[in-house]
Amino acid sequence: RPAAYDELPRTGLPPAFRDEEEYDTFLDSLTRGGIIPDASYIWWSVRPSLQHPTLELRVADSVTSVDDALAIAALFRTLVFRLDRDDSFGRPVDGVVRAIAEENRWRVQRLGLEAKIVDVLGQGPILVRTALQRLISDLSQDAKALGRLEDFNGIQAILDFGTSAGRQIEIFANARRADRTRDEALVRVASWLMRATVDGTNAEVRIKRELAV
Repeated sequence: RPAAYDELPRTGLPPAFRDEEEYDTFLDSLTRGGIIPDASYIWWSVRPSLQHPTLELRVADSVTSVDDALAIAALFRTLVFRLDRDDSFGRPVDGVVRAIAEENRWRVQRLGLEAKIVDVLGQGPILVRTALQRLISDLSQDAKALGRLEDFNGIQAILDFGTSAGRQIEIFANARRADRTRDEALVRVASWLMRATVDGTNAEVRIKRELAV
């Protein structure tokens, strides 16, 4: 889905606007030019919210576990909280940082938690798992201050047990190794998705074991 979505305009990572005024100038140019009716037609991975005084972090795809969804939301909220109070956190976005972020986004989109990305702070290679572990450590006190530490700790569970996408790929691969046809393997994946979605919270690890082939 993210790869197909990138074929559309105003998707992916946003340009590096210097300030809100520059963003408003861009938005005004598109609306006055009749390109879009309003800001809801900007579909970047991160964008200012049209209805609320915050950012919408849209890069994450759908997940099948309620716990995973809450963990990702808590991570995003904690990041916004930290960036708002700490100007020294991270690195300012320039052309180099944005280009590295775009490369990293593609690698994570393709390889998930097994991806190796570029650390924008150290400019060296780093595993996604290591980067997330560092982020968890850096942001845990902020999550606690927000009262979202329990949800935030769910990020560690994702690292421990894997993502929904990873589980779907595993089920498909196991079915194919067991001489199932492609259609039969896809049915296995769809069956797992339905059960995981219905069972929801804390059910995916158990379901993964039950449907292993």
